[in-house]
Amino acid sequence: MTNYFKVNTSLVVSNQADYNQGLYHAEEFTSVTPTAWGISNTVSAATTGTTFYIDHLSSTISGLIHNTSASYTVFAKYYVERASLSFATNELAFVTGPPDTIVESAASSFLDAANYFVPHSIARITGCTDAAANNTDYNIQKVAATTLTLFKDDTVTAEAAEAGLVTIKCLIPTIVKIGPGAIHQFSDIVPADNITLTALTGAAVCRVSYVGLT
Repeated sequence: MTNYFKVNTSLVVSNQADYNQGLYHAEEFTSVTPTAWGISNTVSAATTGTTFYIDHLSSTISGLIHNTSASYTVFAKYYVERASLSFATNELAFVTGPPDTIVESAASSFLDAANYFVPHSIARITGCTDAAANNTDYNIQKVAATTLTLFKDDTVTAEAAEAGLVTIKCLIPTIVKIGPGAIHQFSDIVPADNITLTALTGAAVCRVSYVGLT
């Protein structure tokens, strides 16, 4: 049986120095593994957008966003990891166009049935050493078995054989409409990009609960 612990937390936020007049009270009872982190917070979603930070996690398992407003709609924006491929030394080429392309020679097809990339997603690249400027996000226009074709405004630094150990992740930008009183369930969010909550017409209080790995 996996070891776990339970945490019971109680929070009172008050405008009184002696805390005798609580404005908000929340009690949570969460079971987590020794490497996991679970929490529930409230956040006021502004019309200009409010960031809910989860970038202290290495990954998210699951979570809920509850729009507690009775009147206002909220939009949640986050990124979901669709696929991830790793490449050894000299298995990737960055080719200038237009359009610019990223070409692999490792037989690790971008169209692999279990790990495929999709158009209009984001390619997040890390690990380049010959051309470190290529460690960034690119917008994918088209996908072939060995080639990612980028949109014309995305430019790479030319490198015929990248020596670094490179990882390319396929991220899906996701925007979800959460109506008054509605609850949205999410999973596999990329923590580094956090969650942006934007109210449509007026500030709305949302309750965000999540469990992730540190």
